Amino acid sequence: MTTTRERNLFYNVIRNETSLTEFFCNLMQLKPFLNMFQEVVKKKSQDFPYVAFNDFDTEINFNKIDAMIYEESKFGRGDLVVNFDNKEYIFELKIEKYTKITENQPNGYLNYLRKQDGSDVNSRLFFILPKGYRHIEEISKRWSDYTKKQILNHNIIYWEDILNEIKKLELDKLNPFINEFVKIMEYRWLYCEDINFSNFEISIIFNNTNKNEELIMSSNMNIPKIVNKLFKIVDGLYEKNVDKIDKKHDKQQADYYGYISKDSRIPKDWEVWFGVDFELWEKADCPLTIQVYSENEEEMKKINNINILTQFEYTEGAKTTYISLDKDAFQNSNSSNIIEIYNDLFDSLLNNIENTYVEW
Repeated sequence: MTTTRERNLFYNVIRNETSLTEFFCNLMQLKPFLNMFQEVVKKKSQDFPYVAFNDFDTEINFNKIDAMIYEESKFGRGDLVVNFDNKEYIFELKIEKYTKITENQPNGYLNYLRKQDGSDVNSRLFFILPKGYRHIEEISKRWSDYTKKQILNHNIIYWEDILNEIKKLELDKLNPFINEFVKIMEYRWLYCEDINFSNFEISIIFNNTNKNEELIMSSNMNIPKIVNKLFKIVDGLYEKNVDKIDKKHDKQQADYYGYISKDSRIPKDWEVWFGVDFELWEKADCPLTIQVYSENEEEMKKINNINILTQFEYTEGAKTTYISLDKDAFQNSNSSNIIEIYNDLFDSLLNNIENTYVEW
């Protein structure tokens, strides 16, 4: 099975927050784009000035003492920074819903801004996040704790609102680079295809069909369609974690369709794989799984002690452990995107692995 390469100028070019930040900053050279951005920001803070492209910079280390010396990291590094009239405005950019905030966010930034002139620092710090960002409550709590007062509407801007404003003003039609930017943002991070399963398809997936001949014939006709949907879900999880996939072992076989992760939370000698494992599906009614295993027997013993994982032995004797999407995830696919649910399960498992391994 071959994969289709996305027709976008920035495919595999804009791949992470750093590359996105640089390109997003460069787009400020385009006056209509800059005007749009300023108006979006001013909806959050009227104190934000009207600026020029030359006022922007990226990846600013706030711990610098002079050209050669840096303090111990206590303020952090700003993704996108506007310097205007001797005041700095900091924008922290997140594009993944699961990226954790650092200890400097937002406290280090607020300390740095206060160190400058002691003015109202709240109006000069902004977060640009995807809707559904998992740590937004932690940001708000830290921010409120810092200011000693409850702030209901922090300066949080959503990528989706920026893209909607671009489309509303038809900037994507005005400039091909803006158009490509919108497309790669939607394709890579902000859009998930709705994949819905009918009750009949769910009954086939979980082997709950009646055994009359007519239903069996009808079931067989739906199998290719069902498998194709499952593969789309696997590919959706792949796209959300493309920078964390082991490309060297990116090979599909008749027994399975899936990918090995190389996420930093995975211990050495462990492997984490997600996808459709046909033997496991057949024997355990688990069409979509995330598996954790190791060739090292001692490490495999540790894996077996993770209580959220279920052990499984293949016909030829190989062993693995797994966690799977349950039937509810398929039944609720109309209201909740199943790729997002799969991604939540994947991220939750990796966090569990990281936390458990630290305890050992």
